[in-house]
Amino acid sequence: MRRMIALLLAVCLLAAGCGQDGPRASVPAGRGRTTIVFWNENAAADRTEYYHELIERFERENPDIQVQYVGLPKKVARLKINTAIATNELPDVCGVQSAWIAEFYNKGVLLNMDPYFEQWDSKDDLLPSVIADNRRLAPDGGLYQLPNTMGLEILWYRSDWFQQQGIDPPSDWESFFADVHKLTDKEHGIYGYTLRGGDGAGLQLMRTMFAYSGYTQFFSADGRCLINDPVHVAFAERYLSLYRQFTPTSDITNGYQEMVAAFDTGTAAMMQHNLGSYGSHKRALQPEQFAPLLLPRSRKGTIVQEANNVDGYSIFRTTKHPEAAWRFVRFLCSAEVQSWWNERIGQIPVSRQALDDDWVSRTPHMRLAPCSRNPSPGWPGRRWKATRCASMCRRCICRSIGRSSMDRIVIWNRCSWASSPFRSFWINGRLALKRPSGITGGSSGKRGNDSFTGCALSCIISHINALQY
Repeated sequence: MRRMIALLLAVCLLAAGCGQDGPRASVPAGRGRTTIVFWNENAAADRTEYYHELIERFERENPDIQVQYVGLPKKVARLKINTAIATNELPDVCGVQSAWIAEFYNKGVLLNMDPYFEQWDSKDDLLPSVIADNRRLAPDGGLYQLPNTMGLEILWYRSDWFQQQGIDPPSDWESFFADVHKLTDKEHGIYGYTLRGGDGAGLQLMRTMFAYSGYTQFFSADGRCLINDPVHVAFAERYLSLYRQFTPTSDITNGYQEMVAAFDTGTAAMMQHNLGSYGSHKRALQPEQFAPLLLPRSRKGTIVQEANNVDGYSIFRTTKHPEAAWRFVRFLCSAEVQSWWNERIGQIPVSRQALDDDWVSRTPHMRLAPCSRNPSPGWPGRRWKATRCASMCRRCICRSIGRSSMDRIVIWNRCSWASSPFRSFWINGRLALKRPSGITGGSSGKRGNDSFTGCALSCIISHINALQY
């Protein structure tokens, strides 16, 4: 009888352990090992596979630490994290986008990594400009995210289709619209473009509007929100009118993965995304079938790019094992791992050493990236005259980006301090942080008003909703 009771108790305990729905806070793993929980905020199939390989490598090098991996779909990652904040069930380490730093800082859940970072032998390998930008996202100037990758907003296009029809890739927005029309063949299920209408559609539309207008501020000198500027409204109406006529009907609900699938399967001739979809294109298409472009020139002749488009890792303050968590973050941001990771996902390392690796000079789309090794504060932190790269320099991704061109790249920064409508842009190598008259909030940590959010959504949502009718 005693043996039967003991067996039943063991079965009950095992069932209770298997029935847990989500990850727990870090706990000792037994035999001298410590378990830390890691949440991947963008759990695409390929990235999950890459993380499993990296975690195995880390655990071999650090046998006293075990990493429990949890993949979060990108669509719901931020919601899941905020739910974990509310229920106090946060992981130890989490992938965190730079756009989330201010929000999570205000909620008091991020660990300042400065004490660990300052003692790290490889801290000087990370681009100082990127570290400086990350510090600007927190009112106290602390380091709450350690970066490992940078993105760049571009157009991916089917270079083979363009060549077959004798069409030049678009250099400005007029030629973009013309090419979309020319490449659409609805009878054969081919469209000139694929829109992003689902998750992330509002942000992409905003980037596109500013790329067209050439504006580098969200507010005019008198405090008027430029989201609803007539130039933006007219462009948004024209851009969104492509839907159904020159883009797939499914675009209304497509997130980035569905949009990438439309491009990779031969349904769409062009798509706007970032460098992160390179791996998918590389697997689905031959090298001669696709190519990248910077966003078309604005009506002012400039190429507008968002700054601080950086991803990395944060440690939550609730961790019981900050030393182990830091060792894992440090590993993920090391030069070797950054090079390995970015080569596979197609993005830009923030490690000086990784930027010198051979694959950087061999990868075509890296020629489009603004100089990642620029020592000025912030990434890229200055203007370049460019439309495309004329040559490649291993030590500076595009020090000579388009030397024969007379166009400018204007960098704008989509950061929000303390949830208030602060936006900054790089003008002539200096950070211009604008706070319009009548707008409250700032680095005090108090929430500002939502006038920016309201006027932005009034434009974006109204036009997106109009597509459903």
